[in-house]
Amino acid sequence: MSIADAIESHLPKLRRYARAITGSTKAGDDAVITAIEGLDLTEVPERADLALFAALDKTLQDVFDDTAAQSSEDDPLSSLGLPERRALLLSAVEEFSTPDVATIMGTYEEQVDAYLADSENKLIQDLATDVLIIEDEPLIAANLSRLVLALGHTVVGVAQTMDEAVQLGSEHRPALILSDVKLADESLGYDAVAKIEAFYSPTTIYITAYPEQLLQGAETEPAYLIPKPFKPSYVKAVIEQALLSVSKTGNAQKEMPAEVRRQS
Repeated sequence: MSIADAIESHLPKLRRYARAITGSTKAGDDAVITAIEGLDLTEVPERADLALFAALDKTLQDVFDDTAAQSSEDDPLSSLGLPERRALLLSAVEEFSTPDVATIMGTYEEQVDAYLADSENKLIQDLATDVLIIEDEPLIAANLSRLVLALGHTVVGVAQTMDEAVQLGSEHRPALILSDVKLADESLGYDAVAKIEAFYSPTTIYITAYPEQLLQGAETEPAYLIPKPFKPSYVKAVIEQALLSVSKTGNAQKEMPAEVRRQS
């Protein structure tokens, strides 16, 4: 199979990886476009998926090299470097084997193992925060809660409806929200989060059984998705990457706008 033939089937995963690394829908999609434009589309590699991810990974390295000077030295999460992030996402989220990750990153398997070990140790120490879970299926909510607690975070509450979500979000202002797309009252997680964002600006990861439907290239698509059914390693990696991309200014803790305070 040529690379051109493989692009369509691998495009959602390429977008997911790029968006997770950049923390931005637009920046991630732009990186995918740049990587594809630089390929020889007539090439027929042994593994088209590895060739595509290797090209994208190289593009992402170039993007981050160009913007590295803009990083804040006060970033408490800066101890986790770009190689660790890439190895973690390729392994836990994209589910590549260690040899495949080494091929994509252009390094040795032993180095990949070292990156993964470093990311595990550093992230557990650096990323602990408050989390709100918006999920109307009790078993899934319980599973998410256990995973979040195991990562050292605090679950401030579990909401099944929009009203519950807005109440918990406005009261506790958690830095991270895990939200299902469809809720028990037939409302949408997007709408619940939008109401919460009237009080402050959390980082949000959406949970859906149909992630491909949300990875079509639109500018309004979420940067972070967890597909159902999910694997613990996947949830862990996406949470860690989302928190790594939080603004250095602590936007998740900013004050409630004055007009909102007066109304509450």
